[in-house]
Amino acid sequence: MTKLGELIELTNGRNSGRIKNDEGYAEYSTFDFKNDINMATDYIHNDDDSSFLTYTGQMLFSVVKGDATIVSEHNEGKIVKDFFIKVDVDTDKIYPWYLCYMINESEVVKREKYLNSKGVNVLRFTSSFFKDLNLNIPNMKEQIKIGDLYKYSTANQYLEKKLADNKKEIVKNYLLGL
Repeated sequence: MTKLGELIELTNGRNSGRIKNDEGYAEYSTFDFKNDINMATDYIHNDDDSSFLTYTGQMLFSVVKGDATIVSEHNEGKIVKDFFIKVDVDTDKIYPWYLCYMINESEVVKREKYLNSKGVNVLRFTSSFFKDLNLNIPNMKEQIKIGDLYKYSTANQYLEKKLADNKKEIVKNYLLGL
């Protein structure tokens, strides 16, 4: 087991109450976060990540859901608020999509989330919660297999649902035209 804090660096998003959005930037939302996991975007490390704006390929954790995603090109240039934590991954030690899989789907992490939430009305996951997670980290070849399978299966599920929704809309419009 490896402590996640040894493999990543975290930076909290900007405090929502202190954001001055004079430049007219859109804010990265929980809706954006939810959709980005379906886009199969590759992780990109940014050496100069001092900005509070998203970039394509950036990994984020949600402090509300305790989940992970990688920002798609559709959400580049949005303000990262304090609902999110920016994640810098040591890609020599952990494959970013394997990390997304572990954070979002692993029974070990789900159990930790549950234990962290007992007796709490409004749940917020902190940087220390993520840093203190102990994860089983297999060799890189295995991480890539698992991570890519997760990345493409989430994208495929999203596309299948979108196709089904479009078919339903076509039938609905046809029936309304009768």
